[in-house]
Amino acid sequence: MAVGTQDVARAGVRSGELAVLRDTVATVATPHEITYRGGKVDGRVATRDVGDVSAVFVRYGANVLVEATPTAERFVLTVPLGPMGAGVTRIASTRTSAFVLASGSR
Repeated sequence: MAVGTQDVARAGVRSGELAVLRDTVATVATPHEITYRGGKVDGRVATRDVGDVSAVFVRYGANVLVEATPTAERFVLTVPLGPMGAGVTRIASTRTSAFVLASGSR
């Protein structure tokens, strides 16, 4: 189930299904895959548009691995709300402050 940007901006989406959360984020941010690693999925997604800039707020509510594709022409700033492991094949670092996703690699 994909949700249009306007629907998300008005009400947000709450779901216990990772596919719903992933697809909602992908409508306004960057396509990505999610691997479930444990815990109860209790997620929320909301977006806000300010001119040409879209902000996406997402909580998966479970232990998940998110693999983002290259962002290409998009600028994607990630702001963790708590410690967040980052890496490609393994957690290479734990981020606690904002970082930009790579434009040419996953």
